[in-house]
Amino acid sequence: MPNAFRVLSYTDLRGDRLLAKDQAVKAGVLTQCEPAAAWSEELLQQGDVLFAGKGGRCQAFLFDRPEPTLANSLFVVIRTRPEVLDPGYLVWFLNSKAARTELGISRVGTSVPNIPLSALRQLTIPLPPLERQRLIARVNDLVGQEEQLLNELAQQRKVLMEHVLTNSTT
Repeated sequence: MPNAFRVLSYTDLRGDRLLAKDQAVKAGVLTQCEPAAAWSEELLQQGDVLFAGKGGRCQAFLFDRPEPTLANSLFVVIRTRPEVLDPGYLVWFLNSKAARTELGISRVGTSVPNIPLSALRQLTIPLPPLERQRLIARVNDLVGQEEQLLNELAQQRKVLMEHVLTNSTT
């Protein structure tokens, strides 16, 4: 059992991606302590699906980190049977317009909206063949990578333009 672990929180998220540790504004809390033996069962595993359904969020994320990590109570952790349901496909489906619409109907709370666990349990998930699920997951991942690269490019372009314009006036 590790003697230090990371606690994943909403600050580790951008869009539908988990930030890399070096990109995180606040990369969770690294707790240096002797964790209780019961916590070892709660540690996230690579391939776990994290669903954020509190505080107005309705997003799923794929956990793919090797370091010992716990999810805070704002997340529902879903562990699939990968031989039946690809975790990346589940992330894509939970983030789809159809799933968000169905889950949004079940939202409760006014000041802090919340999607109850019962709504997740009742959600019908279409199950195409496993190879098709993997293909959908891969395409979804590539689209996410493209969006991230385009955002980085736009930021770099903005920095470059500011530099060029600032230096052209001196």
